[in-house]
Amino acid sequence: MTAEELSFEPVHVDGCTLAPTPSMARTMRFKQLGIARGRQPVGTTVDASCGNPLCYAAEHVLLRRWKSFGGKWPPLATKLARLSVGGFLDLPD
Repeated sequence: MTAEELSFEPVHVDGCTLAPTPSMARTMRFKQLGIARGRQPVGTTVDASCGNPLCYAAEHVLLRRWKSFGGKWPPLATKLARLSVGGFLDLPD
């Protein structure tokens, strides 16, 4: 393989901009939000609203809490943290 064959252009599929690895996608999501390395707010992570682990498209990037800080409903907070993007949870009346 020669240098002429390599392409460093981003890959676009179904409105998503894809990174080669999930780790690189996570790094790119932080860059999309303007958060410097190691400076993310405590108890938060970045996610893609489309659910694709390789996506870092600006319109799909969101910052969300991943950690419960206690409070009145810690079991519910744990269940919510386990939900995938776009998932739902049925609550009793």
